[in-house]
Amino acid sequence: MLGYFVAPATAAYRFRMACDDYCEFRMGLNTSQPFETTQIMIRYGWSYSRGTFREGATVSDWHNLTGGQHYYMYARHLEGTGGDNFLVGVEIN
Repeated sequence: MLGYFVAPATAAYRFRMACDDYCEFRMGLNTSQPFETTQIMIRYGWSYSRGTFREGATVSDWHNLTGGQHYYMYARHLEGTGGDNFLVGVEIN
């Protein structure tokens, strides 16, 4: 998944992720070099479908983002066997 996150307000944000079986989430936090990404989260193993705000989700540290700024994001999901899912949610402090 490739795209941009536009921060709705200047604030601290943290991201939550759930997947089956492997996933990682990266963002370009340096706005002068937006495609140089920082690994925000990585997860090995299964978690609930649509479980970004449930127990067992992977939760990032807080990141200070500027309102109206576009932040490049990149996510990768790999499936082993069985069903699959991948979700990323955001929380504003």
